[in-house]
Amino acid sequence: MKSHFLSGAILSAVMLSQAIAQPTPLGAGPLTIMDERQVGNARVENVPAIPDDVRAAVQRYQNFRSAQFQDWPPDGSMLITTRFGSTSQLHRVRTPDAHRQQLTFYDEPVAGAQAIPGSERFLFSRDTGGDEWFQLFTRGLDGSTALLTAPGTRNQSARFSNDGQLLAWSQAVRGPGPLYSRRRSHSGDQ
Repeated sequence: MKSHFLSGAILSAVMLSQAIAQPTPLGAGPLTIMDERQVGNARVENVPAIPDDVRAAVQRYQNFRSAQFQDWPPDGSMLITTRFGSTSQLHRVRTPDAHRQQLTFYDEPVAGAQAIPGSERFLFSRDTGGDEWFQLFTRGLDGSTALLTAPGTRNQSARFSNDGQLLAWSQAVRGPGPLYSRRRSHSGDQ
């Protein structure tokens, strides 16, 4: 038993000494940059170019449309946001397996939407130019839109009372900002 252990240890030591004595493999010295190119914002060194057939095959996995549930309006339809191109827009789906109906057509994405309780209207938010200073809007399913918040402020975390008569949200302004609330008008237009 001891002889097997001893012979294994000697064999390992001999193999290690031979590996150390071997000359350095070809190209194992300092890295030589053979191919360098700019791809977008990245500088790429010694990375092979992606073949066109691989690039084309991957496109179907990189280009997709997502849909996100937003809320249920009182008529039983569903509000979703779907991304087309570079912006998410608001859509309505009336029944299961129905086609979606696009409700918003902005250059900027719609950030979210919620049905206003006791109303045929809904609230949605969006910013301008990617500034993330979100404004709150109400809109009816018929298409009329009303701005609720002041431009130059960031508005978020909107919540309605159960009856939809009171809306509370946070608003950021330069410096300290208060919490705002707004009572829905009796005419139902906002």
